Amino acid sequence: MMCLVSKHINGVSNKNLLFYSSLVHSAVAAGIQQLAGLGSLQNLHLHNCMKIGLGTLNIVASFPKLTLLNLRGCSQLTDEQLAPLLKQLTAIQHLNLKSCSKLTGSCLAPSISSSLHKLQSLNLAKCQAWNFNSLCYLSVLVGLQDLDLSECPAVSCLGAFICLGRLLAVTRLVGFKWWCKGDISADGLAGPYSSSS
Repeated sequence: MMCLVSKHINGVSNKNLLFYSSLVHSAVAAGIQQLAGLGSLQNLHLHNCMKIGLGTLNIVASFPKLTLLNLRGCSQLTDEQLAPLLKQLTAIQHLNLKSCSKLTGSCLAPSISSSLHKLQSLNLAKCQAWNFNSLCYLSVLVGLQDLDLSECPAVSCLGAFICLGRLLAVTRLVGFKWWCKGDISADGLAGPYSSSS
């Protein structure tokens, strides 16, 4: 897949690029390096790129029109690597961090997440290291409409729901099925129990 994408970089008219990679870090870096200067790139999928280096992330940060970034399965990605990238991606609307198992959530501290005012969709499913305090950081994301917290241990307490209760724009929340009774309406996140309980 990497070779196929690389051959078409120079004449790319599509604003979407997809890298499925369990390839070695150098192959991913070489492919991303060819994207440098592609200012019109809007969607970038880096599925299962196990070892993303700072050089690669710096190139990704140079795409000012990037609205979708899929880092699903980038299991070696750390908060320290991701935070500077997110601070620069102010146009980002959809962010998939599913199965980024080393992320604790500090990459979305208020000083960073406040620049993500266009973010509408955030997938944190299977982010096992994500912690309760980091869930509270999400309250700054006022435009967030779709939040997936499936299989995140930090969402098992009522306090997490109280933090997330500030997300009034959320109309789809995944990960609270066992005690949220469908209280997410067009008005946003209403609370853990329906008014009839």
